[in-house]
Amino acid sequence: MRRPLPRRRHPETHRTIKHMKRGRLDSPMVPISTELATDRGRAALAALAALTVSNVVSNQRMPLAAHVPWSLGLATGLVALARWAGCSFRDLAMAPEDLPRGTHAGAAGAGLVTVGYGLMAATGTGSHLFRDTRVTALGRREAWWHLLVRIPISTVLAEEVAFRGVLPALFHSPDRRRWMPGAISAVLFGVWHVLPSWQGSRANGTDGRRASARATLIDVAATTLAGGLLHFLRHRSGHLAAPAAVHLAANAVGFVAARKLGRR
Repeated sequence: MRRPLPRRRHPETHRTIKHMKRGRLDSPMVPISTELATDRGRAALAALAALTVSNVVSNQRMPLAAHVPWSLGLATGLVALARWAGCSFRDLAMAPEDLPRGTHAGAAGAGLVTVGYGLMAATGTGSHLFRDTRVTALGRREAWWHLLVRIPISTVLAEEVAFRGVLPALFHSPDRRRWMPGAISAVLFGVWHVLPSWQGSRANGTDGRRASARATLIDVAATTLAGGLLHFLRHRSGHLAAPAAVHLAANAVGFVAARKLGRR
């Protein structure tokens, strides 16, 4: 009986698997077929529609108590959508075997952010960046709820799943350059902050629509840059734990600094 010929692997797939075995992830996603890319494209449109609705509803009409369950439902739905489109947990930067590396990278990044923000708050450098009347107006109980519940879940968890997990995986395509999914997701992360930035500028007494628009554009540019840096952490570590830890440190320390500076 003749032996069957060994099945040849696509060279790109072979290279990716070899890197996975070595514990490296030079390319975070295995090459996909054109048909699968089409499914991911459709899922990406559905994800963008869901995020658009969520952004408008959560910033305009939603009661404060509904933010956490809404965010949990949004994150769960986006992951389910990506899995339906054929994304693996590694594609989504959620593979359990990559968690230790992501945790170590996230702890280092969060430490740097905490020290940097702490020095800025202590020396007064850039103190205007932390001032927010919406934060200082909160009572003690509300402030603890924001710090321990809303920021970790409604902000960090939902945004990291969406912009560093699901969207880069869905935007991955054989026809796109490797850097494009992260770049597109970073820009969308900036756009995601248009409404809250506009509301923040108005709440903090920015005079006139033109000044508010200028402040909003600066915030959007800053969050786009931050989105790019967070995606770089996701790419290098292979897990969402890394950008999530840095994101949490930035928002939590910034919140505490705004409370402290607002009382001076």
